[in-house]
Amino acid sequence: MIQLPANLKKKLAEHGFESNEDYRFALRCLFESSPAPLSCLHVAGSMGRRKTAFAQALMPALGFAHALYFDFSRQLPVEVVPIRVDTDSDAQALGPGKKALSAFERVMIECCAFSEAAKTALVLDQLQLADFSEQKALGDFLSTQEWAPEKTEAVRAHGKNLLLILISEEPLYHALQKQSFRILTDPDPTQFEFIPSDFNLAPAAEGLFGALRALFQSLALGPTGSEMQLLLSDLEQRVRSKAQLRLVLLGRLEFADPKILETPTADALLGQVLQALNELLGVEDV
Repeated sequence: MIQLPANLKKKLAEHGFESNEDYRFALRCLFESSPAPLSCLHVAGSMGRRKTAFAQALMPALGFAHALYFDFSRQLPVEVVPIRVDTDSDAQALGPGKKALSAFERVMIECCAFSEAAKTALVLDQLQLADFSEQKALGDFLSTQEWAPEKTEAVRAHGKNLLLILISEEPLYHALQKQSFRILTDPDPTQFEFIPSDFNLAPAAEGLFGALRALFQSLALGPTGSEMQLLLSDLEQRVRSKAQLRLVLLGRLEFADPKILETPTADALLGQVLQALNELLGVEDV
């Protein structure tokens, strides 16, 4: 059983993925009631490499001893290794060459071997580029825990030690989806649960936080903790106009849209933030 850290968001942030989402419940569903002999996580979302960042941060955050990664967009063609033969009979028996294992087959064998003795995770990225036969083989692997590449002895994974993480820009092969648990990594812009004390600010800052909350929820922005820390520093020390506030929001928030910040709705909300900021700092409107 994989043990989840008490503060998963903090652990993920330490390894490069910051989010306001708490994925503990979803991961409990995966690890406590996996529909297949092997735990398989489907990391989904519309923001490209954000999915990859989540998967790469999740493995060390959960303390896997072995963290493997394979990208199908970088898979090299399978080479045919020539075999030297001395007689005609040997040539007939062995043929002109022996098919070498692909990089994908090698990493699958490697993850099975590692899982025999230690917690192991394997990320399979850009799975939409895999051949159908490879996706079908993965489905069989989840059902049987055995990986059996052609002309090679089958290897078996230790079900309690191995986590398979799938990332695809297209829907998964049906059998894979049925045997995996899907997590969405797109940020939720409606979540703004910060309060002044989270940043060592006095209760007097609640007016500013209320104005920021209205701005973020209306414009579908969801700043993370580190983004808020930098934004608050800018507000206190530098921002004194709507134009400056727009620049700061674009500079600090990953998903800020410059077109939306120029709309009449945004302009009114920016004005409310500035008014609340001036009241907090004791600055008189001119």
